[in-house]
Amino acid sequence: MWLIKKYLINIICILLIFVCISNLYGADIDNSLEKRQISVAIWNGTGTYGFYTVDWCISRINEYNNAHSDTKITTTKISKISSVSDLNGFNVLILPGGDHGSTFINNINNDAVRQFVSNGGGAIGICAGAYALAHHTDDAYDGINVAPHVNCLSQSYSGIVKVSMIRGDLLGMSSKEFSMELENGPAMYMNSDGAITLSTYVTGPNVGGISQVLDSYGEGRVILFGPHPENEDLPCPNMLGGSIKYVASEYNDIEYNNIPVENNPISEENLSMDNFTNLSNVNLNYFSLYETGFPLFLVLILSVFGILSWIRK
Repeated sequence: MWLIKKYLINIICILLIFVCISNLYGADIDNSLEKRQISVAIWNGTGTYGFYTVDWCISRINEYNNAHSDTKITTTKISKISSVSDLNGFNVLILPGGDHGSTFINNINNDAVRQFVSNGGGAIGICAGAYALAHHTDDAYDGINVAPHVNCLSQSYSGIVKVSMIRGDLLGMSSKEFSMELENGPAMYMNSDGAITLSTYVTGPNVGGISQVLDSYGEGRVILFGPHPENEDLPCPNMLGGSIKYVASEYNDIEYNNIPVENNPISEENLSMDNFTNLSNVNLNYFSLYETGFPLFLVLILSVFGILSWIRK
C-alpha cells in the first residue's frame, strides 16, 4: 500500500510541475488582454479586392507577436467613408489593392481622409491605394493628397520585382533586398522635399524609382507601397507590420518582433534573420513572479523537492 501511495504522490508531483511550467510559459500570452491595440480600418468598398490578403497578413503578424510583443493589431473592414466620424476609434486607415486609384478617390470622402490624417491618424496605401493617397498620378488625376510630396508614375507590369530597403531602420528592418509582387502598382518620385524614400525598385519597368515612401500630412504619417507586401504567395509581413506601427505613431515604444524565416512558404529572401529584433531584448516575463503569482512558483519548488527526496530513497 505504501508503494502505491509513494507512486501516486510522485505522479501528482510530476503533473504539478507540468502544469506550473505550462502556466509560466503561457503567462505572456494570457496577458494579451492587457496588450496595447492598434486599431486598423481596411477599405473594403467599391473598387477594392485587397481586404482579405491584408487581413491575412496582419493575422500572421499577430500570431507570432502574441507572445513576444505588448501590441496587438486589430482590423475592421469598412465600406463607407462619408465623414471623418466613420474613422472614429481607428489609429490607421489602409487602402489596399483594387481596380484603380481613381475608383477609390471617387467613392471616398477625400476631405474626411485628409482630416483623419491631419488629426494624427496613420494611412497606408498599397498599389491602387498608393495612387489614391498620393499628391498626383502623372498624366492621369490628382490624389487625395495626404502624401503631398509624392507623385506616382503608372506602371503596366504584373510580376515579381526586387526592391532594396533604404531606410528599413525606420520600420525595425535591416537594409536589404526583397522580392515582392507588383500588380500595376506605381513607381513614385518626390515632387518636393519632405518625404523619405524607404525602398526603391531594383528590377521592373522603373529601376531606381521609389517603391515605398514615407510622407506626412498635418500630424499624421503616411506610407505608400507600389508592390504588395501582403501577397499570400510572397508575403513581407515584417514590412507591413513595421509600417502599421510606424504610422500609428507607436515607433518609439514598441518592440519589433518579426515572423521567423521558417514560416515563409516561398523563400528566406523576404524574411531574413537579419530583420529580426534580438529576442534577448524583449521582455518576455516567462518567470516573473508578478506575472504568474508567488503561490504557483512555490508549488513548483516544493514539487521539485518532492521528486528529489523520492530519488534519494
